[in-house]
Amino acid sequence: MKNTIVLSFVLFALMWVAAACSNSSSSNSPTTVHNNPTSTPTPAASATPATLTFLYNTYISTAIGSSSSCISCHGSAGSQGTQLNCGSKAAFYSSTVGVASSFGCGTSIVTANNTSQSALYNRLSGSSCSPQMPYNGPSYLNSTQLAQFASWINNGAPNN
Repeated sequence: MKNTIVLSFVLFALMWVAAACSNSSSSNSPTTVHNNPTSTPTPAASATPATLTFLYNTYISTAIGSSSSCISCHGSAGSQGTQLNCGSKAAFYSSTVGVASSFGCGTSIVTANNTSQSALYNRLSGSSCSPQMPYNGPSYLNSTQLAQFASWINNGAPNN
């Protein structure tokens, strides 16, 4: 009998606590939810718009870290990088956007609206194509810089 009374008291106490918790959570008072940060990296935001002019002046026509500029190998038609011409912004655009890739890694050198089918992006990122560019790095584009190229490509690769 004594065990039954103790068990009844414990069950009553548990039901009372459960009812109290459910009543307090249904109140109109605001609740604070603390989420632990995730380890998923987020792309770095770029304050600079990813225009062709910006990309050409910042990365293509100048050295990338300790690597040579793209122009050192892709300076003109018929140079070491035979298909890609980085000699001027106009030459770069006309030799990349919508131009079938003869070196694989994508359907075009730059496929507007599609980085995964853009050989240029795949070479710069080194994700699915080798050798990674710039050739003989190790100064490669970082995630912010790659995001700028991806932004330009995914926005239709305009000649801006």
